[in-house]
Amino acid sequence: LGSATAPRGLYMYGGVGVGKSFVMDTFFACAAVPDNKKRRLHFNEFMLEVHKRMHELRRDYPEYGDPVPHVAHTIAQNTQLLCFDEFQVTDVADALVMRRLFRHLFCMNLVMVATSNREPDRLYLNGIQRASFVPFIEDLKARCECHDLDSETDYRMLAQVSRGANTYMYPLGEQTQQAMDELFTGLT
Repeated sequence: LGSATAPRGLYMYGGVGVGKSFVMDTFFACAAVPDNKKRRLHFNEFMLEVHKRMHELRRDYPEYGDPVPHVAHTIAQNTQLLCFDEFQVTDVADALVMRRLFRHLFCMNLVMVATSNREPDRLYLNGIQRASFVPFIEDLKARCECHDLDSETDYRMLAQVSRGANTYMYPLGEQTQQAMDELFTGLT
């Protein structure tokens, strides 16, 4: 799938509050990809866009036939890096489109980074026509490093590190620097 020189993506999964979205957001902010060539969005939002575009192509250009390759081409022309938060598949329509869509995207060297509460093999578990979806899981594992962010700590529940300090501070900037200075002063 795709070029051997294309970087592998990352699929992070684990319990709630372990920092998956934080890691992805930090990566997204630091990725050496032009801003107009990278997108970060909720996975369900992305799939709604895909279905809408497929509908428009079927309606406006029925002579194109299968809209999936056209949608994939448009996405890949405009995007090098796709970051998905809350990667979850519960809808049969999404499941049936994903294998074909992502096979095209991966072949066009698009890089995907995603967060999920489910390990890849448990995606769309017990879903209708899951056998048609399983090849997507194999493609995902071939193109993405899959990593379990296993932690017993739910960082969302940690209200303070010490005397009102945040668990982490982001984005970096003048306000963050001031907060760090105040925290350090309080500790010394």
